[in-house]
Amino acid sequence: MNAVLRSWSVVKSHSDSSDVLLSLKLSMHLAKSFNQGIQDGTITASIIEQNTSEIKELKDLSLKERECSENSQAWNIWKTIQSSLQHQDKLSHEAKFSMDPVISLISDWGTDDNADDPINLRSLSKDQISQLSFLVAGVGDGCHGFGTIIGLGKAYNKLSAAQKKDIKVHVTLLNIHSLVIMRNLILFMLIEKLIVAEKVDPQMHLEIQATLINSIKPIIPIIDFGLTNTMTSSTLLQNMKHKSSAENIKLLIQSDYPGIRKSLAGQCWEAEQSLKSLSNETLVYLRRVMHWPELAISSPRTLRQMLNMEKHWEQVVNFMMMAQFDQNIELRLTLEEEWYGEVDVFIPPTFLLSKHPGFEAFSNIIHCIAENVDGAKLKKMVLKDWKTNMTILDAMGGDSINILIDTFGIIQQTGLFNKKHSLKNNDPQGESKWPAYSYVTTFFDGIIDAIKSMHQEKGLKVKLICREVNQELLKVWLGTDSKPTEFPKKFTRIWLSNILDYTHGTLSTAMCMLLALQDDMDFSVTSNFIHSFFPKTSSAT
Repeated sequence: MNAVLRSWSVVKSHSDSSDVLLSLKLSMHLAKSFNQGIQDGTITASIIEQNTSEIKELKDLSLKERECSENSQAWNIWKTIQSSLQHQDKLSHEAKFSMDPVISLISDWGTDDNADDPINLRSLSKDQISQLSFLVAGVGDGCHGFGTIIGLGKAYNKLSAAQKKDIKVHVTLLNIHSLVIMRNLILFMLIEKLIVAEKVDPQMHLEIQATLINSIKPIIPIIDFGLTNTMTSSTLLQNMKHKSSAENIKLLIQSDYPGIRKSLAGQCWEAEQSLKSLSNETLVYLRRVMHWPELAISSPRTLRQMLNMEKHWEQVVNFMMMAQFDQNIELRLTLEEEWYGEVDVFIPPTFLLSKHPGFEAFSNIIHCIAENVDGAKLKKMVLKDWKTNMTILDAMGGDSINILIDTFGIIQQTGLFNKKHSLKNNDPQGESKWPAYSYVTTFFDGIIDAIKSMHQEKGLKVKLICREVNQELLKVWLGTDSKPTEFPKKFTRIWLSNILDYTHGTLSTAMCMLLALQDDMDFSVTSNFIHSFFPKTSSAT
């Protein structure tokens, strides 16, 4: 970057027409250096601010070229990256929250996303099965705790009648921040209300389910940011904007940026080959996503013929390439993501649409019925009628701020967890009509089913603790903790989230973990910082 700016200071002092081409090259190289440097950390936002005038001069040169030129494309990519610069440094460490794949500590255990190491409950002795204990430290959005409960419910259903009577499972959810624990407590309270309302008040049951989908939005980074900055958490949440984590890749694919097509040749070939074996259901979905109104009532056979037309072929190939990078495509969330980009809320299910005039337009989008959705009007209505949850976030004012975050990240993770654990929605049409709502309600239905299954034998107990994990574990070891007497003093499995690089190092945490692990059965501990620094073993020595 510095070399480009030095060259520019020399070039602009000359009026020779031969310098025009050189100036354009310098403009392009500057944009490329930004695109690379900002993302790998060699260029910071402060350095860019110090050279604002020179950068503007070179950027303005790109406006004289065609939109499809290499120079213009480079600056377009920089524009996208630049939009997130203002708060990039502040939010970098929070990016780990809510983005981990949802796991069950009972089954989803290993050194990568595909490695499972389930605990075989049927092989445990009576004493062992009555002392199962799991710790989710740095519980964050609670999904690992909920995933563990779902996994326990599925494992419980495979036990013999005698083992079901003996099993006692203890789940401890811990976090150093009180707001995080408060939020998880509220989610458990909503789950309890769901169980009661299911038979007593069906309408309330539906409304609580709709509340849950907005409760698990990725607000943990916002809360964490609010704890360490002057900006209040409510202000941050109100100004949070959705941006797909795959958006930059999509822009690169669409830009035809030099070298991109070549580097993605393998993915492009796979995408083209996949078009030959698309199911009828996928064809219909493609027609919806591509917004082909003229094909709204076309048969799958007609759609296959249309794919071979030049005006559709490249568009579909690009979309299928993105399916390898964007999980919204795999989970059929693409249309709802477009809707969310305009309205800033998920689409409610049909039976609640009467409370939200204008939201029925989403159904027309699904069926490719041409209709102009007044997103701005709906968004104003949302801002007026949909209030911030005051039980979690304060109501103090603050300066305007924009935060870009992938709101659909947690929806993707719950959807993938549901598929992995064969959790099905009661409404087979739900995933196409209101996909985000469908995935979240299916996930929470799995939690409720697990609680109901184990409730008969009082086999599940959950404890929420707001403390620092090492201090809490040392208190347990010294016998000065406040855990109920029925809770085991040691744990079968421990999840540490990002604690190792957030508040403590590996060594100090490992010392406390060794004291906290059960030594009469297989035990292990892991985190998202180091996949597994204690291998599965049957001894603490």
